[in-house]
Amino acid sequence: MMPGRSTYSIQAPAAVVMVRPHHFTVNTETAADNRFQARWAAGEDLGPLAFAEISRAAETLRSHGVDVHLFEDMGTETPDSVFPNNWFSTHAGGHVAIYPMKAESRRRERRSDVVEMLKARYRVQEVIDYSGLEPDGLFLEGTAPWFSTTSTGSPMRCAPTAPTQSRSNASRHTSTSNPWCSTPVTATASRSITPMC
Repeated sequence: MMPGRSTYSIQAPAAVVMVRPHHFTVNTETAADNRFQARWAAGEDLGPLAFAEISRAAETLRSHGVDVHLFEDMGTETPDSVFPNNWFSTHAGGHVAIYPMKAESRRRERRSDVVEMLKARYRVQEVIDYSGLEPDGLFLEGTAPWFSTTSTGSPMRCAPTAPTQSRSNASRHTSTSNPWCSTPVTATASRSITPMC
């Protein structure tokens, strides 16, 4: 939220959740199908760079009036923890969704303290935990499932993809006839919160 603004919107949320890693590195479990990791060597110590970048981003957001909920990750078994927006999302009406993750290391990113903070600070009516789909081979990272319909341009939440499908293949599942797609997503205008990298 920019200083002087009296309203919130989905484009300018009132608050964000961020995770500041202390031991960030390339995730060898996910690097094969993630082109953004290709520029870094496995085992390369990226911790100081990631720590500094998240610290600067948090301070910049705060300087513009955004409430930043900053969580520290001191562990070494969660190299992708800087992306909490992959394992959970918040929705209008006080709903929190927790997603099934393909990589074992990504599953360890889910933090009960983040969910408990949301319950304590915001009006959380329901936590929907889809992580039970993991044994069935169904996975969905929170940033991958949002697509616009061709008829209305409204964002739709779509199906978990099979473990052999890449993120680019997931974009094929955008038809409104897809049984996994739900109703258009809306945002709470008065108090929106965004999980953020």
